[in-house]
Amino acid sequence: MKKIIIVGAGLTGLAFAYECLLRKYDVLIVENSTEVGGLARSVSHNDCRLDIGVHVLYLKDKQVRAKVAEVIPQEKWLSVRRNGKLYLKGRYVDWPPTSRSLFQLPLGFSLRVFLDQVLKKKNEESSPNFESAILDLYGPTLYRSFFQPLTRKFFQTDPKKLHADWAFSSLRSATKIEDQSFAQSNQYLTQTTDAKSKRDFNIFKFLSQSLKTDRDNEPFYYFSDGFGALVDAYKEKILQLGGRIILNKSVTALKVEQNKIKQATIDGQIYEIDELVWTGNPFALCRLLNIVCPPLDFLHSKFVYAFLKRCRKDHQVCYYADSDIPFVRATILSNHSKDIIRNKNVSDVVCLEYPFKSLEDLAANSTDIKLQVIKELIKLKMIDQDLDVESIFEIKVPYSYPILTTDYREKTAELQQRLSQFDHLIVTGRQASFNYENSDIIIKNVLHHPLFRS
Repeated sequence: MKKIIIVGAGLTGLAFAYECLLRKYDVLIVENSTEVGGLARSVSHNDCRLDIGVHVLYLKDKQVRAKVAEVIPQEKWLSVRRNGKLYLKGRYVDWPPTSRSLFQLPLGFSLRVFLDQVLKKKNEESSPNFESAILDLYGPTLYRSFFQPLTRKFFQTDPKKLHADWAFSSLRSATKIEDQSFAQSNQYLTQTTDAKSKRDFNIFKFLSQSLKTDRDNEPFYYFSDGFGALVDAYKEKILQLGGRIILNKSVTALKVEQNKIKQATIDGQIYEIDELVWTGNPFALCRLLNIVCPPLDFLHSKFVYAFLKRCRKDHQVCYYADSDIPFVRATILSNHSKDIIRNKNVSDVVCLEYPFKSLEDLAANSTDIKLQVIKELIKLKMIDQDLDVESIFEIKVPYSYPILTTDYREKTAELQQRLSQFDHLIVTGRQASFNYENSDIIIKNVLHHPLFRS
């Protein structure tokens, strides 16, 4: 029986383990946290279930939809009507745009955005960085008022130092524009150099698609007990099929013979390996293999949860570009499902996302921020007064997002070349592969992995 060790029990690791077990492989998962799920988990606190940021499924891919239905019963699914916002120039704007959006911004601003599109020069060449890509797509008004400040605040770096791939990956994720690359792959791909696909991102097509979309018949999917119900269901299936999960432990050594990974040491015990599947961050893997990891940059995040006695907003997710707002995104988790709340004193839960450039900055930021959060929520008209906040809770998450710098392709290619010399090694997942993927793509990538094609 083929012996598989999977490092990391996030969605990728769990989905990979499940497919291995369906093929009768011997599977051991090693997770250095105290629970499974990674960024896709939901944690329990204050009699509420809390997602780590915002997570949903789109399930437009029939194969992914069938797999999710196989793992978690459909009676636990929730069909949620999309209701997002942008906070721009002190105003809430519908996202994706609706007919109301025309009246939510100053008329002069809207006219400048329109003129940017009419007067812009067409550029068929691949844009080298985020700034030039967005300027080509949407013009200077939207770039300087929204994309530039949001990106600078999120990554704490000059947008010129970010690759154009981040523009297209973030736009695909946020807008769900079904461009030519989506039609061919049913995925919101990070990379594309196809000029025709890039033209699909023009603002007129996006507005037309958004205004024609029937929101009631274009839902996304969530779960009644929080998004973590999906990874919990994967865990249950894995254990039922005989898989093993070791929590709060790490691989401390790998035995390599003639570039073939033979054994892994976990908590002092040696395990034989036929395939090592690595889904954690690449730095630890490189240390174990005694190779140099290129200087890849990750963002780190703090998620602050405000338990509210009352909330004045009904949207789910809002992005904040204005520099006087310290967080980049707020998700009202309870507007996905009220069932995540079991505390009779709480009506809503909002998750605020703060980015950090280094692990040191993340660790150092440990002051009580309840007063600051209350002040911001009142300013943003989510609550009326400080008494509307029942309590505050925070979670710190390292390596939450890859930072796609202008040279990231060269760095990841260098890493792949160094790792390719080792047999019996599979590197996959957001952290290990240094990519930006949503849950639909993660599941689809697992299903199409070469190990499962036979």
